[in-house]
Amino acid sequence: MGRSDPRLTSARGGITVGACIDRHAPALVHFVILRGDLPHGLQVANAVHAAGESVADRVPHGTIAVALRAAHEQQLREVAGRLEARGIPHRLVIEGDGPHAGQLMAIGVEPTTDRRAVGKVVSALPLAGG
Repeated sequence: MGRSDPRLTSARGGITVGACIDRHAPALVHFVILRGDLPHGLQVANAVHAAGESVADRVPHGTIAVALRAAHEQQLREVAGRLEARGIPHRLVIEGDGPHAGQLMAIGVEPTTDRRAVGKVVSALPLAGG
């Protein structure tokens, strides 16, 4: 097993996320919005779908990931409408089968450096898992 880069490892052995970020370049932020009324496993699975479907290519090292929680499908649809109205590129994850067929499950916002524009739409949402 190779040695880890000491610039990436904190004193407690955890990863220090900002260690290699160019502090002069605007950070790329990748937002994912989940439904809080779904079981945890479905939330996680749909977070993966939303993140994957909202990127065209691999995101660069140092991209900030933000996972937010809408209370239910209706609130998630309202967020999608506001993103659409502001022209913010995003992808909807709609369940194809099973008990949630046809329902909006999550939203992935294309990674952006304009976190303010997205923030105007999602600022009232709590962090997922919180």
